[in-house]
Amino acid sequence: MGIVFRAYDEHLDRDVAFKLLPEETLQSQAARSMLLREARTASQLSHPHICHTYEAGEADGYVYIAMELLEGGSLSEAIPPGGMPLETILRIGSQIAEALTHAHAKGVIHRDLKANNVIVTSEGRAAVLDFGLAKRERTGDAASELTSSTPTATGVLMGTPAYWSPEVLGGQPATAQSDIWALGVVLYMMASGELPFQGRSVAEVCGAILKDSPPPLRESVHPGLRGIIERCLAKEPSQRYGLASEVRAALQALQPGSTFTDRRAGVSRGQWPLIVAAVLVTGLLVYLVATGWKRDSTAPGSGGGIRSLAVLPLVNLSGDPGQEYFADGLTDELITNLASIQSLKVISRTSAMHYKGVSKPLPEIARELGVDGIIEGSVLRSNDHVRINVQLIDAAKDRNVWTQTYDRDMRDVLVMQSEVGRDIANRLDVTLSPRGQARATPRPVNPQAYELYLRGRYYWNKRTLDALLQAQDQFSRAVRLDSTYAVAYAGLADTYVLMSVYSGKPPGESYPLARAAALQALKIDDHLAEAHASLGRVKNFYDWDWTGAEAEFKRAIELKPSLSTAHHYYSIYLRDVGRADDAIAEASRALELDPVSLIISTNLGDTYYYAGRVDQAIAQHRKTLLLDATFPPVHLYLGRALEQKGMFQDAIAEFQKARSLAGKGPYALGDLAHAYALSGRRAEASRLLEEMRERSRRGESLETETALVHLALGDRDQAFRHLEEAYKARSGLNDLQVDPRFASLRGDPRFQDILVRLGLKS
Repeated sequence: MGIVFRAYDEHLDRDVAFKLLPEETLQSQAARSMLLREARTASQLSHPHICHTYEAGEADGYVYIAMELLEGGSLSEAIPPGGMPLETILRIGSQIAEALTHAHAKGVIHRDLKANNVIVTSEGRAAVLDFGLAKRERTGDAASELTSSTPTATGVLMGTPAYWSPEVLGGQPATAQSDIWALGVVLYMMASGELPFQGRSVAEVCGAILKDSPPPLRESVHPGLRGIIERCLAKEPSQRYGLASEVRAALQALQPGSTFTDRRAGVSRGQWPLIVAAVLVTGLLVYLVATGWKRDSTAPGSGGGIRSLAVLPLVNLSGDPGQEYFADGLTDELITNLASIQSLKVISRTSAMHYKGVSKPLPEIARELGVDGIIEGSVLRSNDHVRINVQLIDAAKDRNVWTQTYDRDMRDVLVMQSEVGRDIANRLDVTLSPRGQARATPRPVNPQAYELYLRGRYYWNKRTLDALLQAQDQFSRAVRLDSTYAVAYAGLADTYVLMSVYSGKPPGESYPLARAAALQALKIDDHLAEAHASLGRVKNFYDWDWTGAEAEFKRAIELKPSLSTAHHYYSIYLRDVGRADDAIAEASRALELDPVSLIISTNLGDTYYYAGRVDQAIAQHRKTLLLDATFPPVHLYLGRALEQKGMFQDAIAEFQKARSLAGKGPYALGDLAHAYALSGRRAEASRLLEEMRERSRRGESLETETALVHLALGDRDQAFRHLEEAYKARSGLNDLQVDPRFASLRGDPRFQDILVRLGLKS
């Protein structure tokens, strides 16, 4: 397709990969169009495991693409004879599957996935590239283009036929299942070092793909991995995984610490949720009733042995991907209602959503989440009518305990949610909390306001600045429509308390707004645990009202014992006031309720760090990296722990990763400058310090970080000057008493005076 150079972007001060058409095809309009089509397709995708496309165009007679520069080599070069270790296959395979999941969600079929088109960077990150053959589904491209067009220059087809799926060779359109087949070929190569289908000519290779089974993998290959590869390479597309996310989930289930069982490696429980034809909704409900799965919802006790639950994402059966927010929102609200049941552990939304689109046996999911029971179901919305089907599964026995279908008008959706919670509590023979009892007959809700609220929660859970701004807009519109809608005010409060963290703006711009929204929510309904938790965060981080903050966190936990966010925030408060053991207990409880939450897992490691248990902090952060190595905060906090161990170069590397992953903004800037200063790289520290000053002049809140850098450079007076500025801005001093990086100042009267003014010392 082209020649790729390393180039320097003068405007953005970065190295890039620069792809040009070779001289022999420069005058070919078809080649020029294909290169630009590749750029247009790739530009629709933004994912850590897909090579980023920055720009494309024509200049001086050349057609070019500027792309992310990936330091490393192709996956084909990295595969040794005999194959790779299992851990490496699972890591790289999961990352490729994540890339395909993202591309398919955007309507892009790669059509040329192969080991040569995957780069493995020096840090071990896999990135998929070369979308020159990609098909955007809405264009209606025929699969015959894959074989009839010349994708690149002469001879580049060598190697590609070995990845073609049987249906493509048969002239059928390439689909997501075609990419999954190619992923199976890549996984086979990683496991064996060889292609599964070979021949002396293209015709022989194609014949083997159509007729033969691949040679059996050696016995030393994990049987679970063999099962995954076999399913990816099923000749019939319908027998393969339905989604790339299913392949990713199956690979992740084999990673150390999972509860994977070989017996069911290839089983796809719940394949029906992936089919969204409305006719099957009716058929499913008829089947449930006809076979007796639907039972009397008022008979208590049959699920009485269940004391912990996970609510899996409700499946959107509308056939409209634009309704995903609605299904996700109802899942969130069902979790919220069930979390109010006393003596019942309910896994939080973040961990539950981890299983969205995942085909895995329910007992396995239950073991991974540490629960006795699973709630699963579906939602079908038609205009202002909604139908929810809910099932309660005894996970240990893999047995359906109870099934119920609820049909309601949208105005009565809150009543329906209350009924579901009450019915499940009755089935489990447990007691609703005071709030749950008080909500026996909730008021009708404005359907439009409710939909705006669900959209707000959908964006809020994405945890990016752009998404938070979207959430703020949706919640604000909801309360304008219904000024008595308490949960929408609570959503606004939740949004504002995160704004300072993700925007870099001064706390004075967001925390007062968070307080006002939380108080308004509580004025309408004092039993909203989420509003109490957000108000506690304001009192902890902004007011430095330690007594008031603890009271709010305790009230939130009293109202909703399974609210992981409340335990998370409370652990930070306990850390800040020096109650290290209690902080670790609360952080652990939060993680128990939300076991795959990246931020909560990271928080436990950070709590160990503040308690002086640095080795445990590092170990916990390493566990979090296994969940997602692209999460910026875990690199930030791992860097701080490594810095405490005197491992400055390793710490610097982690801070650099955090900044790279977080993109633009001040994230980890102060930490990197601090590490440079401690390691003796004063010139680099000073350069970053100047950048911090410039950002501060533009209104970003970096005073505490600036104080730390001056302290590392040996200028205590400047450190105290910036601490005073941080105090005036009420920015970043809540953990001043326990932050080990300020340990050298603790004997200074000026430091003790600040602690007194913060209310941390008398």
